[in-house]
Amino acid sequence: MSGFPVRVSSVEAQRRSIVARIWPRTELFEGLLRICSEWRITAGCVTAMHGSLLRTRFVYPAPCPEARMGARYVDPVEVEGPIEFLSGSGMIGTAADGGGTVIHLHGVMSDPTMRVFGGHLMETGNPVMSTMEVLIEAFDDVSILRAFDPETDFSLFNISRREK
Repeated sequence: MSGFPVRVSSVEAQRRSIVARIWPRTELFEGLLRICSEWRITAGCVTAMHGSLLRTRFVYPAPCPEARMGARYVDPVEVEGPIEFLSGSGMIGTAADGGGTVIHLHGVMSDPTMRVFGGHLMETGNPVMSTMEVLIEAFDDVSILRAFDPETDFSLFNISRREK
């Protein structure tokens, strides 16, 4: 055991499955947000995702002793493609400040030299090359609210039962 306390939050969710394709030259997050809007998804998860990108823009954590959690995200990394998008997943929620639907997305990718890399994808800088096929699980009875967390100094999702 790690010696750290075990803390979790969870709810059981009823789900709807949405299968979608994002077409060429569509910015990835704009495509995902359009799907969420069309299917009225404010809470859910991207459970499967693969395709290709013209280029990618992402961040990853690096050690930072002065940060509360001992790490911070690096400045965005940009990689020119074509990029093979091997796998992606993420959470869909609502911004606590009333800013609408937000998506936290991670991906594993490879470049033309077969170098594999990945991280937290940025909201811009990830245009689809030929296709992006996506499976989204929507949770109509759950609230996933993204808000600043003072314990970690990150914006994180808070998960709870949706009030009717």
